[in-house]
Amino acid sequence: MPATITLALLTALLPSSPNPDWLLNPAPYTATLSTSSDASSISLSNGLVSRTIRIAPNAATVALDNLSTGQSELRSIRPEASVTLNGTVYDVGGLLGQPVHNFILPEWLPTLTASPTAFTYARHTTNPI
Repeated sequence: MPATITLALLTALLPSSPNPDWLLNPAPYTATLSTSSDASSISLSNGLVSRTIRIAPNAATVALDNLSTGQSELRSIRPEASVTLNGTVYDVGGLLGQPVHNFILPEWLPTLTASPTAFTYARHTTNPI
């Protein structure tokens, strides 16, 4: 079998990918920051993964999505970090009130509250690089 026919057959058998490989062509994958229409959350994306941070009533990651597969990578809303000062542990951000911690429903987000003992989100700014 001639090489050109073999190559054509192999190409036809290979699965086509809707997303080009970001290592081969990074042009479509640009970093973006957007604010929700009600200003309650911000989303950071690089074309491969998207992270949504709810900023009211406190900062907490409420979505972490793999944009290549469409799969959510986050199951539970927790503090963003914790710090220990003089032996006392303080949460940084996060929200309380998620009814179960193995999945997140968007309708729960407005009902979640900030911990009264956690460090709280004050503001953010964006600037060109």
